Amino acid sequence: MKLALIFPGIGYHADKPLIYYSTRLARNAGFDIRTIQYDPFPDDALGSRERMIECVRQALDAAEAQFGSIDFTQCEELLFISKSIGTAVASLFADRHGLTPFHFYFTPVDASLPRLQPRGIVFHGTADPLATTDLVAETCREKGLPLHLTGHGNHSLETGQVLDDVRELRHILELCEHYLKTL
Repeated sequence: MKLALIFPGIGYHADKPLIYYSTRLARNAGFDIRTIQYDPFPDDALGSRERMIECVRQALDAAEAQFGSIDFTQCEELLFISKSIGTAVASLFADRHGLTPFHFYFTPVDASLPRLQPRGIVFHGTADPLATTDLVAETCREKGLPLHLTGHGNHSLETGQVLDDVRELRHILELCEHYLKTL
């Protein structure tokens, strides 16, 4: 079985472009898809490191409840697609279960960087207020993770220039598709 688990962010749900289209690529590559459903997060969830950590714990509990009973020994290929604090949840869940999936890490937050696993690719916007570009780049170098930077991209990898953003989304999806073909 080929399985993809989807870990969205707080406000960036599975129907938003990065997750929606990368999930479609995974489905087209033969992956079964399971998307975590979070309970509502507080309005100020990204307001402080402490609140973010609390939200990660809440989301990890949801991941355990929804994905914890999966028999991962039946997976010939395992893919985690995650965004924002979902990158922390995905990495913690994988660590807790001794899993080494391939990851699409979309805009990891600073707090998730120490937990990133070395199989995957990281996507980061250089204008992301929730992650420091130098820290993301250093972490990727240390872990041997390929890093794709979106110049002037925010936490959604958008710059405000619509046509440029669409071209960038296409490039990101082409990278995802390339990695799916190597699995």
